[in-house]
Amino acid sequence: MKKAKSEASERHLRALAEHAEWEWLLGQVVGFRQQHGHVELGNHPAGVWLEGMRQQALEGKLSALKRQRLAEGGLPMPKAVRRRKAVPMTADLPKEEAAWERLYARLDAWQELHGHCKVPRAWGADPELARWTQEQRRRRIQRRLSPTQVERLEALDFFKRRRGGPNPASWTRRYAEMVAFQKEHGHTNVTGKVNKQLSFWRETQRETRKMGMLSAERIARLDEIGFEWEAPGRAGLEREAWHQQLWEAKLEQVVAFKERFGHCHVPVLWEEDRKLGSWVADQRKRWRGGKLAADRMGRLEGMGFKWKVPHRFFQPPFPTERRPAQGYIDLWERRYAELVAYAHEHGDTNVSKSENKMLNHWRDVQRQFRKKGTLSAERIARLDEIGFEWEASHMMGMEREAAQVQAWEERLERLRAFHARCGHTQMPQGWPEDRELGTWVSTQRRAKSHGYLLPEREARLEELGFDWQPVKARMRIARRERNYPATLKVLWEQRYAELVAFHEEHGHCRVPTKKPEVQALCKWCYSQRHFRRDGKLLAERVAKLDALGFRWDATEVPGLSFKERLEQMWEQSFARLVAFHARFGHAQVPVRWEEDKELGRWVDKQRQKARQGRLSPEKRARLEALGFPWQPDNTLVLKPPAPQDYPKPAHEKTWLRHLEELRAFQQ
Repeated sequence: MKKAKSEASERHLRALAEHAEWEWLLGQVVGFRQQHGHVELGNHPAGVWLEGMRQQALEGKLSALKRQRLAEGGLPMPKAVRRRKAVPMTADLPKEEAAWERLYARLDAWQELHGHCKVPRAWGADPELARWTQEQRRRRIQRRLSPTQVERLEALDFFKRRRGGPNPASWTRRYAEMVAFQKEHGHTNVTGKVNKQLSFWRETQRETRKMGMLSAERIARLDEIGFEWEAPGRAGLEREAWHQQLWEAKLEQVVAFKERFGHCHVPVLWEEDRKLGSWVADQRKRWRGGKLAADRMGRLEGMGFKWKVPHRFFQPPFPTERRPAQGYIDLWERRYAELVAYAHEHGDTNVSKSENKMLNHWRDVQRQFRKKGTLSAERIARLDEIGFEWEASHMMGMEREAAQVQAWEERLERLRAFHARCGHTQMPQGWPEDRELGTWVSTQRRAKSHGYLLPEREARLEELGFDWQPVKARMRIARRERNYPATLKVLWEQRYAELVAFHEEHGHCRVPTKKPEVQALCKWCYSQRHFRRDGKLLAERVAKLDALGFRWDATEVPGLSFKERLEQMWEQSFARLVAFHARFGHAQVPVRWEEDKELGRWVDKQRQKARQGRLSPEKRARLEALGFPWQPDNTLVLKPPAPQDYPKPAHEKTWLRHLEELRAFQQ
């Protein structure tokens, strides 16, 4: 009898704890909504809890009392609906089709939950679904979706646009801007540089009239101000003929460029004619994508046009004849005068960012321009006159990585001196005697919490007795402990008791995420890791969890630490890169390679780490042994170009018409 009473009281206590947890999560969501105006919490435990409430409401498992409490907090739940049957997933489906079906099922659930398919671009709860929906819209525009896929997406109203007709007030406002422009310039051919929105509105009126969708009233109002319905130089030509005429004009400019310089390597950023450089780059892009017509390709190759430039950032081997803009010249003189005044006052030119941010940036730009060989001899001489330091004081001819290592060692020595003087490493971030060292100490703590502090550096700091938790964080934890609600204390002890039982049964604390019976315990474990990373978990609770062998890194591989798991993942990706090199003969993996997108992202991550100095020399040497390019070359093609569908019917019709005209002229 006594045992039954104990079990009943235990169930009652558990129910009270679950109710307290439910109310606490509700308060978190309501507070977030009042502060930010929405409830898109992403992967936060409260956001996951809210999605679970919506799912229970759809399945009809949410009680009326909970519905009422959620509605009182401004969180109405959807009505219970009957789910559509998704296409069954089978092992016989190819990998791409199986992935498409899996994401389509998640989109189906989203549509039933929210009533539409407008998944936000940066939806934190499911970023893969957000990227997939954007990709489906692009594939439909490019006509790369199969009819079955289009039909199934249309069943969800996936391509349905927002409701609402044309806005008369917006049209009237743009019309008034066009009237003012016409009175000032005498025409309506506004360019994108002058007014981008008005230029786009002008093109819209032209296209709308060609489609017969512009009202007679608006046509008359535009005619009153002398609106040009054709672009200058078109002269009644059809769109394709006009584009061909523009292409021929650009080709003539390339011919003149070759006669002048002896080659066709027009740089993209050629100061004399940037439009020609962009046009040449566009021809190469069309050639790589298999979209350049065969006749145009032949005409370009006939004049010695090269499809692959020597390297990505091609620098012209000839001087530009165009004088820099006067505004840039005046800016250089103004910054030079400021640096001269600084040198007279301080005796050097090493102006720091805290003293003058703009002048500090200008000084670094002059150093970079001289290294690239783009700084004129006159300006170099003027800077030498005032004793300009062409290298930072801490560089002294060293490479960037070596300078960063030396700077880290120098700050460590300063911290060691601080420890010998004060007996601890709890340096305030805004310490007046050495603000830079206080900021560096905070940076080391943040680097360790995010997992990118090198192991050898972490070990050297711990040898010094480095305290990874600042004093202010400890004081916040102490205040929170004094004001901690009793119900949450009971809830924590309850979850801890469940974790102890789980450990006794399974021998570890790796709580699975997909089992409903331990889902609440899994969320609780996630919260403990999150609180400890932020320095908000009490020391006694950390000790109790450590006594159970609780893994703070949440790795899924038994027996491996988080760092060991990262090393294992790096080795696996490197092995895939080796296989890629054996297959294609190079290590230039496209970032968006459809066959293995994960490998493309990993390759880009290695370049980013190398630029930031966070890639170890051993890994860098292993990558360079494969011929890994640190600056990718986009001209490499992994698959043959797509077959061309030229000539198009409209091109063929134009060609035949010109042939008949030529025959008439010949006769």
